[in-house]
Amino acid sequence: MRKRKFINILLNCIYIIIVLLFISDWFTNFEIKSEGLKLFVQYGTLFATVPILIWNYTVSKPRFISISIPVIMLIVIFIIGSTKILFSMSVWKTQTVLFENGHLKFMTIEHQKKDFGALGYNDRTVKVTNIGGLFMIINKIPDNIETKIEWIEVNRYINEQGIKIP
Repeated sequence: MRKRKFINILLNCIYIIIVLLFISDWFTNFEIKSEGLKLFVQYGTLFATVPILIWNYTVSKPRFISISIPVIMLIVIFIIGSTKILFSMSVWKTQTVLFENGHLKFMTIEHQKKDFGALGYNDRTVKVTNIGGLFMIINKIPDNIETKIEWIEVNRYINEQGIKIP
């Protein structure tokens, strides 16, 4: 009995972390930078929701919260669309670091690209706040960035995508 309760708590905790990362990645300016973690979160959301719902309904004592979170996630998956989730599995990668903050080294303005496979690349220029190597917070670029003292122009070419320029 104790083993089943431990497995139940472990599975639900992992699932809740996956759901929180999925929701924050899709609906806020908080993004997952690590491609492996993003794949784990996206696939975990898509393919673990129904088994967790069945597990919580049959094996464990069905409680409102243990049933409602997977049901809400099923509704979110149907609203977003599973194919849209599958096609958004790649992460934004830095092409060029344009500016660095002189006071906070983890805050930069970057030109980033995202690989869409046969559809090509999408690019953007954003203010990035790096949180470790796994996450980043994205914001709009402030106006008149060249005139602000705390921003230092660096124009460092990173090429995380590995794009070969002829």
